[in-house]
Amino acid sequence: IAEIEKAVLDYLYFHPEMSDEAALYEWRFNGEEFLAKVNMEKFQKYLEAFETKSLERRAKRFLKFLGANNAKS
Repeated sequence: IAEIEKAVLDYLYFHPEMSDEAALYEWRFNGEEFLAKVNMEKFQKYLEAFETKSLERRAKRFLKFLGANNAKS
């Protein structure tokens, strides 16, 4: 069973269309729950292991999107 950090990064890796706010919104991801459960250090280590700049950009947008949407709640 994949850890939440790895599962999210795998999804973002295999779905490059998840690169803008509209696509992230349509994902209907439970950002509040993710942010409560995620280990950001582990997330970062997994992200670095991919060694993919485009994934790094998508992950950064994803985290920013979650933070922005959490602030609106």
